[in-house]
Amino acid sequence: MIIRTLSFCLLVSISFIAQATPVVYTYDFILDSSRSGFNGFENAPVNAWYFGGTSPYVEGGISVSQVADSPKQIWMTCGAIKANGYCFGTAGHDGNYSWYPNGGDDGYTKITRADGLDFGNVGFVTGNGYTFSGSAYLHYVLVENGLTVLEGQILIAKNSPARGYLGFGGGGFDEVLVSEPIAIVGTNVLAIDSIEMSNLSVPEPQTLALLLAGLGLMGRMATTRKREATQ
Repeated sequence: MIIRTLSFCLLVSISFIAQATPVVYTYDFILDSSRSGFNGFENAPVNAWYFGGTSPYVEGGISVSQVADSPKQIWMTCGAIKANGYCFGTAGHDGNYSWYPNGGDDGYTKITRADGLDFGNVGFVTGNGYTFSGSAYLHYVLVENGLTVLEGQILIAKNSPARGYLGFGGGGFDEVLVSEPIAIVGTNVLAIDSIEMSNLSVPEPQTLALLLAGLGLMGRMATTRKREATQ
């Protein structure tokens, strides 16, 4: 009876795991001591421009690229003029480099793991890439195997000394797509920095579901054998 109950619980858990929704964080929820990867763009070319925006920039096991119909260059040292209010306000960014698709880029930034596996937990610093009054929205889409699993937006302030943070926990996605929609403010002003990740061992939901299904099957087989032995 115990084995049968355990098998049932395992099978019920499958649907819960497959439907689990990643958790959105607007504060740094990843401890530095638990990081398994970090991309601070510190290996960026020293000429301040990254001309391969459509090609992945890889650092610390994290890949970043720009997807756009007409991709512009990536301005990597926007924090150098932070005193004027650019990129991350007076709070600045981390290190010497960051990621800002300059020139009203009409696309979005794609963040993935360099090995192509699912994220467990991932987060990054957010800021404004250009100075003008008002507020805008950071739009995000989480993708798993080509399908959207979560989509939303958070408010980001511009012309402000504050810098923000956006993170996602719980796994179940292999791409993070972010942008500042042109339709809202007329130009893409989103800058990001210090992308961190942890918990690399999170399996894809379907993989874990299959594992639990296998355990459930084993439980049923054990129950059958016990019944046959008592007959």
